[in-house]
Amino acid sequence: MNTYDLHGYLTIALDSEVAAYRRYFDNEYARVHAMSSGTGTPKVRVTVHIVEALPAEQAGDLVHNIRFKKLFTFAYLVRGLRTDDVHLYFRRHPVDMLYVTAIGVFLQAQVLEPILYYKLLEQDVVFMHAAAVTDGTQGSIFPAHGGTGKTTLSLRLADRGFQLLGDDLVIVDPARGLVHPHPRPLHLFNYNLKQMRDRKLPLSLKTVIHTKDVMRVGLETALRTEFLISTRAHVDEVMPEVRFGKTVPYKRIAFLTTRRPAETVVLDTEAKRADVARTIVESADLNGSLYQNVLTDPAEIAATKAREIAVVMKVLARLESMRFVNPRAFTAGEFDTFAAGLRA
Repeated sequence: MNTYDLHGYLTIALDSEVAAYRRYFDNEYARVHAMSSGTGTPKVRVTVHIVEALPAEQAGDLVHNIRFKKLFTFAYLVRGLRTDDVHLYFRRHPVDMLYVTAIGVFLQAQVLEPILYYKLLEQDVVFMHAAAVTDGTQGSIFPAHGGTGKTTLSLRLADRGFQLLGDDLVIVDPARGLVHPHPRPLHLFNYNLKQMRDRKLPLSLKTVIHTKDVMRVGLETALRTEFLISTRAHVDEVMPEVRFGKTVPYKRIAFLTTRRPAETVVLDTEAKRADVARTIVESADLNGSLYQNVLTDPAEIAATKAREIAVVMKVLARLESMRFVNPRAFTAGEFDTFAAGLRA
């Protein structure tokens, strides 16, 4: 059984004899596990069982059969969600014999990581949809809606000597004031290529990205639904000089947005912190999947939504202010000023 520790908060375990699933999980979680050594033994364990058939339903189980993107049907059962020993039984899909990533992406992003999000919230910890960097002593966190520029900004900052903590997800612990690295593969799209013209990417990588973009257009046209088909590559495969940083105290948050003017919000009242917390929570992805694909009880969904706001408010309580910035509108000079401010 493959096991992966997430900074002492919880353990992911994979129960599968299928080598392709073990490779997929290693690619996604082995690096964060290596960075989590020595952080203690987590009390929460989430075990993923890849099975041919779901077990017989028991009281308290959450059973789902979901038609996803009009293309795949997935069946899974969640047992013990409200305990420290959670089990996710996921029925194999025929496509996993040809291309396990297509199935692994759903399992990970739509079911497993929403469960991790839920179990971390129980510990007053946020699995935040954000990029983050560090100068080695303090961390800066950049929550944002998808496609706003988290990956591009964090890689530009890495070019300036910052260490990467994550380009899409990081773990934030407000009680200890810490942001933990979450080294996972970059999810690259054609727009990332356009924003990285000055970087010599491997031709094989660019070819795969372009090919998947053509596939995406074809699927969207045929099925009339949106698809996000990314290409996964670890940051050191794209930028060999970049290194991930270690856990550090977070000192600032800048929300990346193309939807509102650049401004600084002073977080001097509970009402302001609550308003900003709602903005951060609304930009998340895992919570939407949690409410759609895992939880079923309306009262529990409402209580979890309230807890999200409360925990993010605790994150903000350590800060005097939060900035809203549009990284896509930065001039060269504005980016220089922004980067310098992260070291102040």
